[in-house]
Amino acid sequence: MHSLGEQLQGGRNGEDGVGEHGYTSPTEFSAPANNTIAADLNIGGSNAKNRNYRNNNLGNLVFANQEGATLESPNAKGEQRFARFNTPEEGIRALANQVSSYYNGTSAAAGYQKLQTVSSIISKWAPPN
Repeated sequence: MHSLGEQLQGGRNGEDGVGEHGYTSPTEFSAPANNTIAADLNIGGSNAKNRNYRNNNLGNLVFANQEGATLESPNAKGEQRFARFNTPEEGIRALANQVSSYYNGTSAAAGYQKLQTVSSIISKWAPPN
């Protein structure tokens, strides 16, 4: 890899793996066909001990018509509140989208405020009881 100084002085584009505009081309990834998080947790399985595992929703996102989500099945108390995703990866993607929308001020749940500190995001995500 060339030093930054050599690149700035006319290094040849692409010889260090960096594209013309200073970034590498994105690579397409597909979700794995099998549970890649931990088979013994029964994530996504109806017998999982934890609700967030049954729902593939590790962030315990409340159902709000997120892309790819459905309302969870009723729990033992008959409650339905959280989003259910088809795979753990979809749930993690939704979690990342939620944090991004808090940060960017595009979340109705946060009143479209920009929450740009860890403390403000956590306070909105998991308010004190």
